[in-house]
Amino acid sequence: MSGDGPLGRPTVHGDRLVFESRRRITVIVSGPPDRLALLARVVDSRERLMPGDLHSTLLPADLDAFDLRSEGRLAEIDRLLADGRDLVELAERLVCRLYGAPRELEDEVVARAVARAAASAPSED
Repeated sequence: MSGDGPLGRPTVHGDRLVFESRRRITVIVSGPPDRLALLARVVDSRERLMPGDLHSTLLPADLDAFDLRSEGRLAEIDRLLADGRDLVELAERLVCRLYGAPRELEDEVVARAVARAAASAPSED
């Protein structure tokens, strides 16, 4: 490692992960390409990556097991989000009925709630 300043941007070159800052190589990490690609994705989102940040970055020991677990978690999150949307729709319809809103207005209220939820949803990066 050269210096103790920011490492710069990572780029994967086969079995090497090269960090460059100001057109100068600051560090080269060697290893399996799949692990280096994951490391690059993890650290690339950090502002001003410092040597200590790179040293303290943890990766899963078994990438295949991690992928399987991640897929399971994503499926669970999708199910929970769908359940939440159903509950919001039920609550919106209940409030409309409590206030005696016409059925057409009830559908508009639900559509507006769906649009608000879509607008505030995080991006899938």
